[in-house]
Amino acid sequence: MKKSIQLVALLLTVVMGSCTGGKDKAATEHVVEKPKVKVADVKARPVDQIQEYTATVEAEAKNNIAPSSPVRIDQIFVEVGDRVSKGQKLVQMDAANLKQTKLQLDNQEIEFKRIDELYKVGGASKSEWDASKMQLDVKKTAYKNLLENTALLSPINGVVTARNYDNGDMYSGGNPVLVVEQITPVKLLINVSETYFTKVKKGAPVDVKLDVYGDEIFTGNISLIYPTIDAVTRTFQVEIKLDNRDQRVRPGMFARATLNFGTADNVVVPDLAIVKQAGSGDRYVFVYKDGKVSYNKVELGRRMGTEYELKSGVPDNSQVVVAGQSRLVNGMEVAVEEINAKGGLQIEFNAQDDEADGEKAVSAYNVLKDWGMQVMAGQVTTGSALAVAPESTADNMFNLTPSASAESLALSGANIFQMCFTDPNQGASAAELVSTKALGTKVGVIYDSSDDYSSGLYKGFSDKAAELGLEIVATTSFTADNKADLSTQVTQCQDAGADLVFLPIYYTEAAQILSYANKIGYAPKFFGCDGMDGILTVEGFDTTLAEGLALMTPFDANASDEATQSFVAKFKEKMDGLVPNQFAADGYDVIYALYNAMTAAGITGSESASEICTALEAQFATMTIDGLTGTGMHWDENGMISKAPAAVVIENGVYVPMG
Repeated sequence: MKKSIQLVALLLTVVMGSCTGGKDKAATEHVVEKPKVKVADVKARPVDQIQEYTATVEAEAKNNIAPSSPVRIDQIFVEVGDRVSKGQKLVQMDAANLKQTKLQLDNQEIEFKRIDELYKVGGASKSEWDASKMQLDVKKTAYKNLLENTALLSPINGVVTARNYDNGDMYSGGNPVLVVEQITPVKLLINVSETYFTKVKKGAPVDVKLDVYGDEIFTGNISLIYPTIDAVTRTFQVEIKLDNRDQRVRPGMFARATLNFGTADNVVVPDLAIVKQAGSGDRYVFVYKDGKVSYNKVELGRRMGTEYELKSGVPDNSQVVVAGQSRLVNGMEVAVEEINAKGGLQIEFNAQDDEADGEKAVSAYNVLKDWGMQVMAGQVTTGSALAVAPESTADNMFNLTPSASAESLALSGANIFQMCFTDPNQGASAAELVSTKALGTKVGVIYDSSDDYSSGLYKGFSDKAAELGLEIVATTSFTADNKADLSTQVTQCQDAGADLVFLPIYYTEAAQILSYANKIGYAPKFFGCDGMDGILTVEGFDTTLAEGLALMTPFDANASDEATQSFVAKFKEKMDGLVPNQFAADGYDVIYALYNAMTAAGITGSESASEICTALEAQFATMTIDGLTGTGMHWDENGMISKAPAAVVIENGVYVPMG
């Protein structure tokens, strides 16, 4: 009797079906209609062009108070935090040289008066008079200079922000004695894309929020527009001033400035239509037309509640797919067809649409149970996975998810296992690689604090780095609204002496970082994760700057090994030439992991879902397999995967396995 098993996958928008064995013919020939996509009509409409920029508050003026030459400090009259006025005496330096010079000046004045009287009666020559006058002028200048450098006065109204010496210390010429800053007003410097160069107007109002004051809005004005564009970052600087009459805003505070550039007519789509390309910062939308679906790369603008503005990629008056996208790029069917072609254990595959919604995911789960599901290939999104987890755990239904990466998911039940890295786990693996390969001794980190992926990688890396004794000398971040110019972040790593910079970010921002580092002559080792994959395809980027860049990538569609090339070819044939991404490869690995485990456990399909679950839990706890997304795959007691992802170095413009 042919063995079969009903396997179901709840994928982002789909659920996969189950396995049957020992069932009657009617059951095994049960045909399920493939899920259909849902579309929404979209059109262009006026959208406010609002951009948020982050900056650090700076003083309007900053003065270092110090004498021009080494001298002992007699007395400092102010402390840090004191408000001072222009012309106020701040420091008294030792006056010994001043007194000596005053005596010399007095003597020279007497001598000049004598020469002058003689000159008037013909008793001295013109050259003698000139020489005496010059000596007098030199002594006057020396005295004036010493006078200014003995009693140090404040050149501005401001606040003392630093004191580096005590009374009696010898000023050595290093740090200034005091620092005085003018904080009424204060200023912000932001870097604005050249796209908006003609739209920024001097004097225009700007809303500013400071993290320390929450949502309170401070009003500033554009005070200066720099006239040139940076050729590397394609940005220009804009200065914003805040009156700050109450002096609540202080230099060093983190600020967010919001600029309104008017409106633009752009297509607006539901956020459910946006598809994130794994391993890159790219975003796509499936556009439906004449019964066919195209895979369009888009440039995102503003997010407005549950909608996104698109700056390019989707024509006006289009229909876009808002549910069922994952089904279009699913690599699971490729694996199912390969396995069923082998003979032996057969897989019946059923997919249901959960629309990335927790309630609908539970409904889909119950539909599949009624169908006869025996094994579940999980959910794509964490939200859906967490919603189904209690149900599957209560039923003792084995669940291997391809891409739900929350740590809490695996911990929610003994029956739940993960195929993909959690973001912290990938970050930890990156730290281990840096340590074992001795890629650097002093590590700098630049990450996107507004992105869960990047933040998760950073957390995993930093935690593991501390455990391994890796020295992180600089940690700096940016946000999605403030990534047009990352020069400050690069400079911070350089100033800290980082010889390796970890970039848990997408390749578009990484290209900018590499370009600026080259501009300032900074050449550390750069190392990234799967989001770095695509660095060689950035338009306008000098790919020679990526030479030596190391990165981790779970899946490379261009890899030359037989397994990858076979999968890519079959996937492209099934999907009209579409190149599989990491999600597709994860799905493929999920099916084969389940198949290998069921085969090793001797599962025939005649067992109950609970019996199969118990057997698979034991099998997954002990087995090690290789897949498209990593080698040496094995799972811990919580169902979290460990595997050796591909680590490559870019050499001569191509990926080369890291030795």
